[in-house]
Amino acid sequence: HDFQAVAQQPQESSTRHILVQQGVTVAAAFQQLAEGLDTLRHDRNTALGNAVSEVNTLSSQIAALNEAIVKREIDPKNPATTLRDQQDALIKRLAEKVNLGTFVSDTGQVTVLLGGGRPLVEGNRASQLATRADPDDPQRIPLDLTDAESTPTEVTASIRRGSLQGLIEVRDTVLPDLSQRLDRLAAQLTTSLNNIHSTGYGLDGSTGQNFFTAREVSGQALAANTGGGQVQSATVFDPTRLTLDDYRLTFTATGPPATFDVVNATTGVAVAAGQSYTAGAAFRFDGLAVTLADNGTLPQTGDTFLIRSTRDAAKRLAV
Repeated sequence: HDFQAVAQQPQESSTRHILVQQGVTVAAAFQQLAEGLDTLRHDRNTALGNAVSEVNTLSSQIAALNEAIVKREIDPKNPATTLRDQQDALIKRLAEKVNLGTFVSDTGQVTVLLGGGRPLVEGNRASQLATRADPDDPQRIPLDLTDAESTPTEVTASIRRGSLQGLIEVRDTVLPDLSQRLDRLAAQLTTSLNNIHSTGYGLDGSTGQNFFTAREVSGQALAANTGGGQVQSATVFDPTRLTLDDYRLTFTATGPPATFDVVNATTGVAVAAGQSYTAGAAFRFDGLAVTLADNGTLPQTGDTFLIRSTRDAAKRLAV
């Protein structure tokens, strides 16, 4: 309605002002929603850290009782009934937090296995769960299980029941999906309105101007890459050709010449194949211009670079 009013009365400054204020209000609403989702994600991560600490405490107590039970039952006439009852209660509490299995060894000690079969408690030793930051996605905090030899193994996917699983599902599935939908909506709104607004004229005769701040894209090298490649820049060169999708640039040969393929990570559709890599040269596709460079070591086969076209679009929405 406000765009229509400006079109009908282009010389009326008050209608232009109202339109701008409406845009500011819409942008603020998107920003508030994005910040709210960030807060929820932070709260889930805090709750997950607390729950992990509780799991570790219970596991250590169960392991300590294993040792105490063996010592008590050295004398067959002295059964550790009370200690076993305490241990059963702890195992029941642990099962409320994670999916697990148990069995009693020949020594009479309980072994607790985390989903997937990895020992959580074995004899008088308890492995420890720990959270860590994902180098490719700081918003995600995977879970590692560290054994007695201090070897960490990611077990996030093995947590399939209990309160931990609920926290992980909300953080890794529900909230990211909501954030992605919000960002895509903000990006779509930005592109649609800017494409329309740029065809109009200002009071000074200027044209080609955006209504909302132009969309930004981002690029990153994945942490597992072994070469020296990096994303030097990722920009928009044609807003009218932009999609709402993310892309993966993956090197298929080190060369020379080094070559890479581009795949739409959202749809799985190949965008380009066998593209020759030249450090500092922009490669253009779907309205984007991506420039890769290196530190003297070429990108290696399998190295992947992620280009995100809508991430944080809701936070960045502005007039």
